[in-house]
Order: sequence, then structure tokens, then C-alpha cells
Amino acid sequence: MIKRNAVTTFFTDRVTKALGLTLALMVACQSAQASLAADQTRYIFRGDKDALTITVTNNDKARTFGGQAWVDNIVEKDTRPTFVVTPSFFKVKPQGQQTLRIIMASDHLPKDKESVYWLNLQDIPPALEGSGIAIALRTKLKLFYRPVALLKDRKGAEEGISLQARPE
Repeated sequence: MIKRNAVTTFFTDRVTKALGLTLALMVACQSAQASLAADQTRYIFRGDKDALTITVTNNDKARTFGGQAWVDNIVEKDTRPTFVVTPSFFKVKPQGQQTLRIIMASDHLPKDKESVYWLNLQDIPPALEGSGIAIALRTKLKLFYRPVALLKDRKGAEEGISLQARPE
């Protein structure tokens, strides 16, 4: 009985590890194949500017992809629209680029500290011919708002940093 359990455990562990590795590789390959990609991994919206411009590139060599972009507040309780992305829906030809503008919609942000938001970039894949699965990927990028008051005395500002833990 002991040998059977050891053999069963051996094969169960191997199969579980193999399935886990296969799933991880599939996810890694899929994210590496994202068709729409932003030109940066994070953005800073300066308080002294009217808008922020970003560039989205279609990495697919053959297919035109649609896209959708919007900004979410990281604090989900705050539903006030702060930023608007224009155009919010767009399409990008193969190996092409689309320029998006982020515009401030309201000015309710604190003047003495940065605020952080999510910039969402959603792929809209083309319709498939025949049968198959089309996977739409969403990329979330950080968007920081830096007020004018923080831009003035930028040199040596690191010394005045304070961190706070907020209960959830």
C-alpha cells in the first residue's frame, strides 16, 4: 500500500507541475503577443500642462486592431471623472500608431501631493474567420498627476517625502 501511494503521489505531483508550467508559459506567451502597446510604462500629467500625449502602437504585422482607452481612479469609492482620453475608441492599422490625448476633466485634486490613477488600454481584436477564440487584453498603466506646487521647488524634494499607511 505504501508503494502505491508513493507512485500515485509521484505522478500526481508531476502532472500538476507540468500543467502549471504549461499554463504559465501560455499566459507569458500571450502577454508577450499583445497587439496594442503604449510607448511608456507610466505617465506623469504635469499640473502646468493642458494635456498629456501618448502613443499606442499595433505590433501585429497583418491585422488591424481596435482599441479603447480610459482612466480609472485607484480609489474605487471616488467615481468623479478626473481625466478624459480622446479618442476613447480607435483603430490602428498593422504596424501603425495612434496618438491619444489625456485631458483633465475636473480640478478636484489635492494641490500639495501627487495623485495616482490607472490608464487602461483595451485591445479589441478583429473578428475571426471560421472558428476560434479571440482574446482581448487589457493593459493597466499608472498615471500620476503632479500639481504645480510640486513642480516649483523640485530640487531636493526627496527630503520632504512622508509615507502613510491607510487602513482598508
